[in-house]
Amino acid sequence: MDRVRAPWEHARTQGEVVLVLVRHGQTAWNATRRFLGRTDVPLDATGLAQARRAAAALPEPLSAVYSSPLSRALRTARAVVDDPVVVEDLAELNQGALEGLDGPTAIQRFPDFFRAWAEDPEHATVPGGERLRDLQDRVLAAMGGIARRHEPGEVVGVYTHQMVIASATCAARGEPLVRWRDNRVGNTHMTALAWVAGAPRVVVQRVPLGDDAEAEVLGA
Repeated sequence: MDRVRAPWEHARTQGEVVLVLVRHGQTAWNATRRFLGRTDVPLDATGLAQARRAAAALPEPLSAVYSSPLSRALRTARAVVDDPVVVEDLAELNQGALEGLDGPTAIQRFPDFFRAWAEDPEHATVPGGERLRDLQDRVLAAMGGIARRHEPGEVVGVYTHQMVIASATCAARGEPLVRWRDNRVGNTHMTALAWVAGAPRVVVQRVPLGDDAEAEVLGA
């Protein structure tokens, strides 16, 4: 495949460090719309093919590649480099007791949580899991740390998860976390953030590098 002009070229020429956030390929739980979170479900055959296509579709080589420790993200990253740098805080939202459930079952079992989540996802704690605000705090700290490791104009890959990307994009757009759904991405879609004076801004959002797959209610 011919590589296209990188959409972050202007940011790079302005001396910004660009983080290309890529969601992992499809898993069996993505395909059946189950909450995934920290459960380490590998890529399925479709996800493996998506990872290969996503690697080939990157507009240019990356200066470095970082990944969540979960195998679905690591395997997607390894289509680009053999040894991505693992960053624990790039792991998906801990979805606790919801993991493995489909949406209707989860809502039936935990109606109070889903009412609270609908009103204020920033502070609603997933049963046995994590708050979205806590996820955003750790993710922004991790991404800021990655950006500080690199020189102005470098472009690095960050292979991670739905809620990680959505929460970081909310911050970069100056939006509250209640808007996370507006910043969802499909499997092997990318969102690029440029880091300026320690804070992110959106350069490009929701560009497909592979095939689409539907996201879970809270992401995967």
